[in-house]
Amino acid sequence: MLPRLVRNKKLVSKQVGKKLVYAVPSHKNESVIHGLGCTQMLIRISKSTPHDMVYLVGNFRGIGSIPDVGFQYGEKLLLCEFSTENNFEGAKIIKTKMTKYIQNLDKILERFKVYKAKSVIVLFVIDVSRERVLNFVKRNNLNGMFYFTDYETFKSVSIGTQLSAPIYIWIDGESYPLKKC
Repeated sequence: MLPRLVRNKKLVSKQVGKKLVYAVPSHKNESVIHGLGCTQMLIRISKSTPHDMVYLVGNFRGIGSIPDVGFQYGEKLLLCEFSTENNFEGAKIIKTKMTKYIQNLDKILERFKVYKAKSVIVLFVIDVSRERVLNFVKRNNLNGMFYFTDYETFKSVSIGTQLSAPIYIWIDGESYPLKKC
């Protein structure tokens, strides 16, 4: 039945490892990869530490910045973005997202009752090599609210230790755990 739905363009399929994954068609060619990356972020970060609230895309409508998922820990807010290699090419999409987060910071603080700007962290998990992520961080003048990691390193960390692993690249080009932020 699934192959017939693919032939009729009701579903799309993509080979991921040894498995065939099906998804609803999207205007984005990499919707399956993006969806799997977002699911990995949600599960791995949720399992790493107790949180007060998980926010999905709908919670961010109307504030100008829409992360893939967000987590609230008391007065700290962790906003997560997954980027495929195509979104990373030229880095324009990521730079635009970062600009929007800075512009919309007051709206984010107000919506989620976070009272200090430094209590908001935006994490970009990018499906490219670690070297390319590090080069991006070094080439750009970045704000301290942004952290970056590559997808392979993100997935290599044991579930339950995601936030305490020192895999997140900050503006100084060094890697830190997010739990210390």
